[in-house]
Amino acid sequence: MKHDALGAHARDEIGISVDGDARPIQAALSSACSFVVGAGLPLVVALLGFVRKVGSQATVDARNAYHRLKATCQLLIAGGNAA
Repeated sequence: MKHDALGAHARDEIGISVDGDARPIQAALSSACSFVVGAGLPLVVALLGFVRKVGSQATVDARNAYHRLKATCQLLIAGGNAA
């Protein structure tokens, strides 16, 4: 009888087994959320730094950029559903 130490460890300690069901939708959604957060944080930091550096005109520009970005995202989402 052959002993499988790696398989026993994966099964007993980590909970990984051959019979485990994959959840591709959950994996895709968590990956997408992680990507959005990871990509958004540097943009927010850069935007806040720009607003503080330039002043009130930058606040107006930042708001306009935010609304353009929001409108673009809404169009992309609506376009995906309309097609």
